[in-house]
Amino acid sequence: DFFDLIIVDECHRGSANDESNWREILKYFKPAYQIGMTATPYRLDGGRLTRGKDKLFSSIAYELPVQRLVDAGHLVPVVTPHVSLGVDTASVKTRGGDFVTSDLDKPAQKITREALAEAKVLARDRRAWLVFCVSVEHAKMAVAELMDLEFGRVALVTGETPADERDRIVKQFRAGEIRAVVNVDVLTTGFDAPICDCLVVLRPTQSTGLYVQMIGRGMRTHPGK
Repeated sequence: DFFDLIIVDECHRGSANDESNWREILKYFKPAYQIGMTATPYRLDGGRLTRGKDKLFSSIAYELPVQRLVDAGHLVPVVTPHVSLGVDTASVKTRGGDFVTSDLDKPAQKITREALAEAKVLARDRRAWLVFCVSVEHAKMAVAELMDLEFGRVALVTGETPADERDRIVKQFRAGEIRAVVNVDVLTTGFDAPICDCLVVLRPTQSTGLYVQMIGRGMRTHPGK
């Protein structure tokens, strides 16, 4: 009963589910105030954190728009070239505010080879790619396609990757020793590799929060970027 304030970092990960760890902790401590910190004020599974009947916070106390950070030189702008194809999501179901992964996998795999071949042309001068995939199977396919394209050194990171191996891959990527890291739901929130200068999103999403988190991985400033 003696906790007045709880501060939660990366609060966009919070869940509206009453049985979630998030809700259980808040119900247990009953703080007078709770403050959340995040670069993306949206739940990954839904809308803004301050809206809806199951909202997690009452209001935004302070907001620093991404565009202001770009204008001030703290982040780099994102350039989106026109691409010739995209994942067909017409038959993909939605659950919890985003596409059902099992439905999304095959449509994503269908365009992967052509998409990566086009990306290699569009981003031929980029030296540190981060590729987002739908599933482990999809990610392995993307790695194989990049190798077939004689792309350079490519690495794979998934939830199954041992921690020491993941740390080694990330360290080599940051050092410029690996040109592309393909990942599945791992290198999003909190991942920091300023050298990253190309984002290939092969994983469509309806989640504003997830999309902004993915794009944000390439916005850190870095010499020559």
